[in-house]
Amino acid sequence: MIKKYIPAFITALVWGSTFVASKQVLDVGVSPITLMTMRFALAYVLLLSLNRERLQFERNKTELKIFLTGVCGGSVYFLLEYMALQRTTAVNVGLICATVPVISAAIELVLRRELPSLRYVAGSLVAFFGVLLLVTDGKMLIDIFPTGDLLAMACAVMWAIYSVVLGRIGKSLKEVVVERRMMFYSLVTILPIAIIIFDNSELEAMTSSAKVVGSIFYLGAIASAGCLWLWNVSVNKIGVVRTNNFLYLLPVVSLITSALLMQGEVTGITICATALIVAGIVVADR
Repeated sequence: MIKKYIPAFITALVWGSTFVASKQVLDVGVSPITLMTMRFALAYVLLLSLNRERLQFERNKTELKIFLTGVCGGSVYFLLEYMALQRTTAVNVGLICATVPVISAAIELVLRRELPSLRYVAGSLVAFFGVLLLVTDGKMLIDIFPTGDLLAMACAVMWAIYSVVLGRIGKSLKEVVVERRMMFYSLVTILPIAIIIFDNSELEAMTSSAKVVGSIFYLGAIASAGCLWLWNVSVNKIGVVRTNNFLYLLPVVSLITSALLMQGEVTGITICATALIVAGIVVADR
């Protein structure tokens, strides 16, 4: 029973640590759009080496679904996230994006015409309270920035749509095939913007040190290619709602990674919040 949760858990661990890797690249002068493009391109090349089948487009709704996952979970999602970070605080973005499991569950329930169980509602509330406790450092208060917060909410909705559509692609196609096509659509929809804004100085910045090169490889090969494949596997094994519940772990992993690599601090609040998040996930999943 535990094995089926491993892909989602590993993905949460990796995605939670991407904050540090992204910051190392952005701090040397690489723009967010360029970083996104590098991630998508590297992931696509890696997936292409693993699956060299000719890209045959489906003649039914499956291809449209894959296109939506590539846009909603790739190019548009990251664009909205970076735009939100420029207009509101990282705390607000982290907290609002923590509503993804609830939003995706609500969409699923509406489509299935079902009501959520009390256990799921209780577990989700406990996990969200843990996230709130963590990102506000126990103060339980946040400032409101309407434009940025609305962009962050749109970002959360995009990921929820991505998750729901992904769960409806079906199992007739291999996960690696679906992911390769997703990356293709993510890349081609962000590439025009990247070409327009690209600055030659970014090329020098991207190769300025082994740490930066390693971070870009980690983000593209591990966080994008590897973990999106694991995420697809998880959705097929345990469903959209249960998989998305592991997103509650992202702020925990981000904080711990920051503490280990960037001289942050793990406090009693961190431990309590982590316990609440884990307990909420367990309760909601049962």
